[in-house]
Amino acid sequence: MFKDLDISRAEYEEAVKRFVDCVKGKGVTISAVPTDGYYQYDVINNPAVDQDAIQESCGKGTRNLIEPIFVDRLRNPNKEDENELFAKCLIRNGVAPADYNAERARKDRVNGFKGAPYDSSDPRVAHCNANPNT
Repeated sequence: MFKDLDISRAEYEEAVKRFVDCVKGKGVTISAVPTDGYYQYDVINNPAVDQDAIQESCGKGTRNLIEPIFVDRLRNPNKEDENELFAKCLIRNGVAPADYNAERARKDRVNGFKGAPYDSSDPRVAHCNANPNT
């Protein structure tokens, strides 16, 4: 698996399940939420336990190594410029004008999307930011 950095969907799913089960088993309420091909985690605050320490402990041997590699390969398998991918995704999804480019995307991101030629609250913007290949 790690030799060629090729992590299958099944391996990723297993790692996420093991992580969530471990965290839940230690008193943390957590759920893995599907987001554009990978998961983000919703955690309900529980001041009775050290949630950060539990997540760190449970992440070892489950998702800490696997998830970043899987997500990176999913989002940007060819190691292209992230701003270029983002700009193309916005154009492809009908959010940005056809002449939108990587440099403008970079500037818009740095400026918190102030003055962007589209509505940054459009869910398609978050979608392209989460996974510009979709």
